[in-house]
Amino acid sequence: MSDRRRSPRQPLVSPPAEDALSGLDSPAAIDALLEAGADLLKPSNRSPRQLVQDLIEGQQDWQALERHDVTVRHSLEHGLSKIELVLSDDRNLPGAIELTSIMARRCKWRLIRLPDRHDASQFADRSQYQPPRHTHYAKPGVVVERRRSKRRA
Repeated sequence: MSDRRRSPRQPLVSPPAEDALSGLDSPAAIDALLEAGADLLKPSNRSPRQLVQDLIEGQQDWQALERHDVTVRHSLEHGLSKIELVLSDDRNLPGAIELTSIMARRCKWRLIRLPDRHDASQFADRSQYQPPRHTHYAKPGVVVERRRSKRRA
């Protein structure tokens, strides 16, 4: 080893980082940091078991989200932004329900499920239209004999 002394290293700071750090000494930034720190130090009314359970559920949710291959589609229709999540396996209804439920719960979004307007199977459980009985042939209580056809076997 040499006896030569090394010069002290200067920290590498990029100009955008310097700009970001320069605003932290303002009174508003200091107040915001103190307020955020106070929120972090507040005691929680949740038990450590619940905190760990929430952490595990969050990890399970992220793993479930990663299982799906999703394309996010953003479109503009009549001046309104519309965001759609399109599954690559678009016939996987249970997967889509799981995905939307997790996203709504984690992001605290409202979830609105709309039925398929073109699905004929949704009408299978409904009662079928029954035509009215023809009551004008006979009055109630009157027995009417059936006419026999002229053809006899």
